[in-house]
Amino acid sequence: MNALDGIASQEGRLLFLTTNKRELLDEALVRPGRVDQKYFFDMAHTDQIERFFRGNLIIFRIFNSCFLEFMVTLGFFPGVHDDLVEAFTRKVPSRAFSMAELQKYLMFYRGDAKSAVADAHRLHDIVNDGERPRYVSSSSSSSSSSSSSSTISILNPSPSKDA
Repeated sequence: MNALDGIASQEGRLLFLTTNKRELLDEALVRPGRVDQKYFFDMAHTDQIERFFRGNLIIFRIFNSCFLEFMVTLGFFPGVHDDLVEAFTRKVPSRAFSMAELQKYLMFYRGDAKSAVADAHRLHDIVNDGERPRYVSSSSSSSSSSSSSSTISILNPSPSKDA
């Protein structure tokens, strides 16, 4: 706590504390003067899911004792067709997953929006069970096909150059 507001602390800085269990934090840690503002981040709603999937420019402005403004593009598939965005948001229930869980899922599909939509029914398993999809079925494959051949693509864990 000395690092927060003791002799060793620095003035004029912003410090972000995060937790999933607010009720377990010691009151001395989060007392007024030490933690001045608290924000609750709920599970992702449909609009957030859409913007995260699509990619939007977001401008953050923080006004208090200081002024801070920065811009960042968040999202996985900037410029993706609206049909894919709508299909993904129809498959992912509102307020069922956190933004971090959506990020974990979409990281597996970076650069492949069609597969992210096609496999959205697996989102819960991938996020909660730690299942890592090694192969993603191509959107051109049909699950009802009785053919012994199918098209699969190996996921590329590195970000694509066009994303």
